[in-house]
Amino acid sequence: MATIVLDDTTSQMSLGNSGGPGDNNQWVRVDGAQFYGGSSIYPPFAGNSAGTGDSGDYGTLSITFQGELILVTNCLGTSIAFIGNTPPSWLSQDIYVSIDGGAAYQTWYSDPSPPSARQWYQSPMLSDGQHTLVITHIAGTSVDMIMITAGSNTPLSGQTLIVDDNDGAIAYSGSWTHKTGTYTAITTPTTHEPYRNATHQATSPGATATFTFTGSTTVTYTLDSSSSTQVYTVTSDTPNYKVAEIELWSSGTISAGQHTLKIQLTSASNGALFSLDYLLYTSSLNSITTNSPSSSGSGQGNGASGQGSSQSQTTANQPGDVTLNPQFVDCE
Repeated sequence: MATIVLDDTTSQMSLGNSGGPGDNNQWVRVDGAQFYGGSSIYPPFAGNSAGTGDSGDYGTLSITFQGELILVTNCLGTSIAFIGNTPPSWLSQDIYVSIDGGAAYQTWYSDPSPPSARQWYQSPMLSDGQHTLVITHIAGTSVDMIMITAGSNTPLSGQTLIVDDNDGAIAYSGSWTHKTGTYTAITTPTTHEPYRNATHQATSPGATATFTFTGSTTVTYTLDSSSSTQVYTVTSDTPNYKVAEIELWSSGTISAGQHTLKIQLTSASNGALFSLDYLLYTSSLNSITTNSPSSSGSGQGNGASGQGSSQSQTTANQPGDVTLNPQFVDCE
């Protein structure tokens, strides 16, 4: 299946509030290296001025998206999920969700110790076709990323697709640890849940992760089986020390076609840890049905060549140097 990623800046999402127009009830965008696309957006007006509870004016959002018939754990349908920061415990932890104009149902963020950065909502499985989702009663919750599970015929042209670290399309060699659960960062909130609640971690030189995809992507490294080395130095004084979801690498443009990205840990001093959460890329195929390598959760698609990106999101947790050797191997 394919999972499409939308940023909080997407034009597909409409933001509002329950109190009507006004200068004091606008959603606010916050910049930060820990956010996908460098920003996240939230409704600060939902908390009262004393910081003790809800103001009574809540944020609202709506989004219309296209899904097709897919098979996920023996259920037919598509789904949509939101990732961002949950509100502090003194704000409401409940939201109301309406799908396709139906009656709103109440749900909550499933956060045992708010606030935290996590997936705070996922819809039930929906039938194929176009859907509109409306969420109300949003009290301080932020939107960073929106995940749409696409189906076999969903148009993917120009869309960014995400590949989880546990996707079968990523081939690992060497010493890797699959770690589940939250981690602590220096950014606020300090508790972060990685994408799909797990990462792959390595500390031993020689560990590699290889991913083959069909697409057009941006690259700043040498192509055609040659490689270049990038060193990431992390100390308690560097900006990326214990910052969640740091983008370690982003590429420049290559031609549409099949390519292989290889990430190799060549050295790690003082027990420095390399942690892979997910990859992002723009495909050059029309849909999943035209995809050659099949993988759960990665999704290939997009009929147009052009700009795109291939990125790894990681967390640097301890001081030291991590040296990576990223390679693109083009397949003829």
